[in-house]
Amino acid sequence: MTWKSFDWKQGAWGIFEAIKDKPNVFFLDSSLRRPALGRYSFLGFDPFYIFKAKGQKDSLNQLRQLLKRYKLVNQKFPFLGGAVGYLAYDFGLRSGRTVCGHYIEERAKDDLGLPDVFFGFYDTIIAIDHWQGKLTIFSTGFPERSGLAAEKRAKERLRQVVGLLSEGRKHIGRRIPVGRSQGAAPTSNFTKEGYLKAVNKAKEYIKRGDIYQVNLSQRFSAQTTLNSFDLYQKLRQASPSDFSAYLDCGDFQIISSSPERFLNFDGKKVSTRPMKG
Repeated sequence: MTWKSFDWKQGAWGIFEAIKDKPNVFFLDSSLRRPALGRYSFLGFDPFYIFKAKGQKDSLNQLRQLLKRYKLVNQKFPFLGGAVGYLAYDFGLRSGRTVCGHYIEERAKDDLGLPDVFFGFYDTIIAIDHWQGKLTIFSTGFPERSGLAAEKRAKERLRQVVGLLSEGRKHIGRRIPVGRSQGAAPTSNFTKEGYLKAVNKAKEYIKRGDIYQVNLSQRFSAQTTLNSFDLYQKLRQASPSDFSAYLDCGDFQIISSSPERFLNFDGKKVSTRPMKG
């Protein structure tokens, strides 16, 4: 493990612009910073390993083994490197741990064909402490595990990322205009009649005491001429959030602007910050 720190008052966006075309770039972005939240932002690219799975019931065990293999001990900083990715709702259905999982899986359409699990394992990350105005590059040396080999790789990767910082400085304070998207208006996977029918059905379930709450969601789709980077820039400007994120999964990208923390693990302490009760 090696690292290098700099004074850094300019935020994270310029760094993201410098690395956005690198393989499998990620950006855990505190685009809205408040006293209790949004202290750190993390960036990385070019993972040394990618784990993805679809329809595999043992994928959780495989992921656990990888996390155990590349675990960092005595980690005092929130994130020094490791796994960044997602677990889809479909993963929960196929895990065999939900009563209704089999029922839903038989009826749900897999129209997107995306992995249930996707994680990149990153040996080198850029961490920005917005409170203290510090930028630190952490380089773990993974996947090497022996002392000399890991140290050599850690130093090489550190030099590589330090070199990119000079490119990032060129973007600081520059606001690149993003044009308007040309394309059709968003469409829902619900018709109005279908949505109202689902609402009434949920009310019946509540009335019978089967459930007390429904998160009835719909998915909107649209064609756009914007690339994923420009789309994320527009989202970030329009709706900054404590837990914004961008993840390049190769042939698809995930962009997010969430105001809520789902789960945070700190030893045996688990906390959550939901928007609803």
